[in-house]
This record gives sequence, structure tokens and C-alpha cells, in this order.
Amino acid sequence: NRDSVRQLAEHLSTGFRVPEYPNHAPLSLRHDMPYVEANGRRLFFARTRGKKPDALTLVLIHGFSADKDNWTRIARHLRGRFHIVAPDLIGFGETSSWQGDRDLTHDDQAALVRSLLDRAASGPIRIMKSAARATGSGSSRRLMRP
Repeated sequence: NRDSVRQLAEHLSTGFRVPEYPNHAPLSLRHDMPYVEANGRRLFFARTRGKKPDALTLVLIHGFSADKDNWTRIARHLRGRFHIVAPDLIGFGETSSWQGDRDLTHDDQAALVRSLLDRAASGPIRIMKSAARATGSGSSRRLMRP
């Protein structure tokens, strides 16, 4: 809801006021369908750039049975103030399914997202994950490892 988004924005950036977009369409994340290639796989993601080159980058990790588009309602309130990167994890959205000879792990997801961040993000980042969704939680925790 709008109050939750407002509280999130205030938490991320002191003094930030969520702009009102009463007639504004949700942030479109499908215009150019950017992707990175790593480990023989294409990882698709959505991205918007903040107004300042040194803006904080928010990495929005979706949960199980979701994709990058789950973040559009929140992202539209945060754009301009932050750089936003929202990947489709392996097997979700536009990113292809796992074709390995072993089970997919959170470490595999994190490694691919880390490859994305090496190419699509610079400066400080904050990782945000979907609440109560194991896929986003496990992958996010592994991203925080050195």
C-alpha cells in the first residue's frame, strides 16, 4: 500500500518524499529488455537510472513464482532518486530455466545476479527482496557474501 512504500522510501533516504503520480502509468520494465550473459545464460533485468550518477542502486529481488515486474508499483515511486536494477532470476520471467546437471541452488542465482551487478551497477547498493518468499530471501543472503 502507499503508506508502506512511503515508509520504505523514508527508510532508504532520509527526507525523501514519495512523489505523487495520480495519472501516471506503472514503470515500464520491458522497453529494451536488457540482459547480461554469464555462465552461458542470459539474465534479463529491468533498470532505471537515478537523476544523479552517484545515486544509490537498489537491487530488487523477486520471490518464488514472480518476476521483475512485481516491483513496478514500488519502483515508480523510487525512480529518479535511485538507480534501480530488478533481475528475473533463473527460471522466472524472461530468464531461461535451469538446464544444469544438478539441482539449482541459491548460490547459482546469486552468482548470476552478481555478474549482472558487476556490469549494470556501480557505487553503493542496497538489496531488497520480496517478503516471505524463499527464492528471493536465499538468493539475497548469498549476494551479501564477499
